[in-house]
Amino acid sequence: ISSIVSNLSANVVATVPVKIYNNVVRNCKGNGISFGRRDNTVAEPVVSAYNNTVVTPIGGKGVSVGSSIRSCDIRDNIVIGKPLSADQCVVQNNSTDDLESQKFLDPEGRDFRLTANSPAVNVGSSKCPSEDMIGTPRPQHGACDKGAFEFVDGDVTSTKPNPPAGVLVD
Repeated sequence: ISSIVSNLSANVVATVPVKIYNNVVRNCKGNGISFGRRDNTVAEPVVSAYNNTVVTPIGGKGVSVGSSIRSCDIRDNIVIGKPLSADQCVVQNNSTDDLESQKFLDPEGRDFRLTANSPAVNVGSSKCPSEDMIGTPRPQHGACDKGAFEFVDGDVTSTKPNPPAGVLVD
């Protein structure tokens, strides 16, 4: 997922909020989530990446924030395989443990929902989205979970998310 802020209107805008949340990014080429500005004539974005699950980017970082971004918040993400590159950001409460340690439901089958014994359960911040990637209300058990999915007790096989047919972010 890449967010590039362009000046499409030629109007001067002081800041532009850009929020990326509740996404699963798996085995992408380059950065999993990336923020940047085309040039200094566009508005200064205030960027946030939270409650995402990023698994093993190929040749890039899990979350990367370009040096042209000065105001950013990277929190409550699960980033596996590659580190975060966001030195100028507020970076808090992200999990960078390996794939096996995350205790996903079926990572080989591309199901990155959490199991009851996942270290991401009930350890997210209070500033989570009101729902997860598939519409499950947050929080389920007192505190929000890290990553794109909120853990749900019981049989969850019927709610396995389908992969998107296509995604374009510009």
